[in-house]
Amino acid sequence: MNLATSRNGRLAAQGYYPKVAIDSSGNITVLNGRSWVVELLPHLGRQDLFDSWNLNSAWDNGVVPGPDGSSTNREIAATYLQVLICPHDETVFQQPGGLSYVVNCGIGDRNFTAFSRGDFSDRSDLGHAFQIEPFDWDGDGILPPNDPDDIAITREMGVFWPEFGFFSASSDDTTETGDISGSANFQDIHDGASNTILLTENVNAGMAPGSTFNSWANPQLSNCGFLWPVKPAAVNPAIAGTGLQTIVDESAGDPRINAMNDGQHDGQAPFPNSMHSGIVVVSWCSGSVTTLSEDIDPSVYVRLLTPGGIRPRDIPGFMPEAPVSETDF
Repeated sequence: MNLATSRNGRLAAQGYYPKVAIDSSGNITVLNGRSWVVELLPHLGRQDLFDSWNLNSAWDNGVVPGPDGSSTNREIAATYLQVLICPHDETVFQQPGGLSYVVNCGIGDRNFTAFSRGDFSDRSDLGHAFQIEPFDWDGDGILPPNDPDDIAITREMGVFWPEFGFFSASSDDTTETGDISGSANFQDIHDGASNTILLTENVNAGMAPGSTFNSWANPQLSNCGFLWPVKPAAVNPAIAGTGLQTIVDESAGDPRINAMNDGQHDGQAPFPNSMHSGIVVVSWCSGSVTTLSEDIDPSVYVRLLTPGGIRPRDIPGFMPEAPVSETDF
């Protein structure tokens, strides 16, 4: 909340990819910069770690200290920070780089996770981005990145999104492109801050698939975020009103609360999981903290993920989500 206030209400990005190199042959090299946790460090009483972080380097760069004796990102990323750990999360308690909490990335297609050159036409496994999620909300047969209406709606279906920068093959100068970042501003939370989830728990979140070591700094979606996976082909103008929970992509895993907490998928699925019996701890965009039951109606739960699903659209046949009552959850 303090971080957003210092940025005129804008939340941190889910993950930062500060440099994207495109060579003369069109090959793309992406720098896996850092997660939202790194941006939060000064507000967690660890200005020292943030000041030592190389913002133009990857989160896991450096196996040994720098030539001047300074810390590398990899070394900092292994720091144990008690505030990032739920004491009941035995998988990461007292473990270097442990992370128990993940931010709300709304809905997404787990098969088309997101990044490319300037037009976002090429996809690779970095996390999802509203500019290329293949959701045809207006039903015109045109998909992102070529349909701005679809892009705008998808953006309002998540609180946190990644942020990208570009640099050419002939220059190390990074151009930050603010129009392709997109985490919510608190003023953008149309559906109510007190019933829109900000972050929640995920057991051993820091150990994302493919990770070589635990860390809260990895920007990969599975590491620091959570979402509700949907089938893109089933998205149409009426689906928001009839229920996004009905088109869940079960091939991505079970996104219901605590459903993947079986000791085998710890840190492997971007869904809320905890070591608390029957519940998960949730922080809301209003700043309050409560619990949610794992038995919550999925149709209510999905509406708690989307900050702008209730907003009416000037699209024929479009049905906005129904408002959530304070007695619904």
